[in-house]
Amino acid sequence: MTLRLKSKFFKNKNYINIPDINPEDVINLKMPELCGKVSIEIVEKILSDFIFTLNTDKKELADFEAKNRNVFFADIKTGPDAPDIRAVWEPARLQHITLLIAFAIQSQNSSSTESILKFAKDDVLQWIKTNPFSAGTHYMSVMECGLRIPLFFSV
Repeated sequence: MTLRLKSKFFKNKNYINIPDINPEDVINLKMPELCGKVSIEIVEKILSDFIFTLNTDKKELADFEAKNRNVFFADIKTGPDAPDIRAVWEPARLQHITLLIAFAIQSQNSSSTESILKFAKDDVLQWIKTNPFSAGTHYMSVMECGLRIPLFFSV
């Protein structure tokens, strides 16, 4: 399967055919409930460019991702000179967006809810645009891919 994906990846960057999804099917999805409280302080940090990095330098992670952005996921090499791959994957779990959505749910009547949700949606769409399927580090692990799926339907 990986060889077939790799062959298609190098032949045509737009090789994945994503069918249209009926909006009613999405609306009827049962999403997990987000419980707990999110503080305005963490929301303000996220809106000011905070992401979870497992205490790894953001620039180091960004440099590694940039170097591997157009590389087929199975061809990416990690090693002693590369950051811990778990630290690279951590921001791609988009947990900061989940916190924004949870805050918006708990603060539905807040004047900032609409702008927070717009930030969340824009950030997710930018992530998808920057990380096309099968290119880069974020497709090396099926589990990591699966962790993002509920979020894509929540935004």
